[in-house]
Amino acid sequence: SALYYMEKITDFSSDKPTLSIITNECTHSNEDISMYNIPLNGKISNSLDPAYIIHTVTLKQISQFITFLKENNVYDNTRLILVSDHGIGYRGKNFTTEYIGGYSKDHLNPLLMVKDFNAKDEIKIDNKFMTNADVPFLATKGIIKNPVNPFTGNEISEKYKENGVKVTFEELFKTYHSKNQNYFTVPDNSWYTVKDNIFVDSNWTK
Repeated sequence: SALYYMEKITDFSSDKPTLSIITNECTHSNEDISMYNIPLNGKISNSLDPAYIIHTVTLKQISQFITFLKENNVYDNTRLILVSDHGIGYRGKNFTTEYIGGYSKDHLNPLLMVKDFNAKDEIKIDNKFMTNADVPFLATKGIIKNPVNPFTGNEISEKYKENGVKVTFEELFKTYHSKNQNYFTVPDNSWYTVKDNIFVDSNWTK
């Protein structure tokens, strides 16, 4: 519903720059999109993979909202960042070896799309090493001089990933998975360092 009502909850009357953060669980739901009659390999949408179906619905709603921004002459004056918390987690066809430690690398390959102010370029794929933790840097770039994390006082930049980033395949996100509210119980052998081109096996080290 958050994506469906985007046009209803958006207003253009502010005379100051604004920041809008909208989160939704659309890609965690199941929808019937047979009415769109989207063909893929000769099949109609209602017989497609559920993940493809819901991602189609999500991107269709986002596209509709972008058109709405253009119609109201604020698209060029807006930086848009679309980011997910994780990848789909299976059929990582771009990876040389799809699994590592019995876990799909694609689960750690989330969506990250950026449209900058006054951008006129065609959509392009950039395989620069990035993570969804780059969002604060992307959001403040060119807007806030020397931005810092208000909670830690640390600089907001891309420096944190110069030597790669540490990741885990443990799905620990419930309170009972942890020793306490500040400590996740991740086994020592479940950590990996990832750097540079994520589709190259040698860039994943235990």
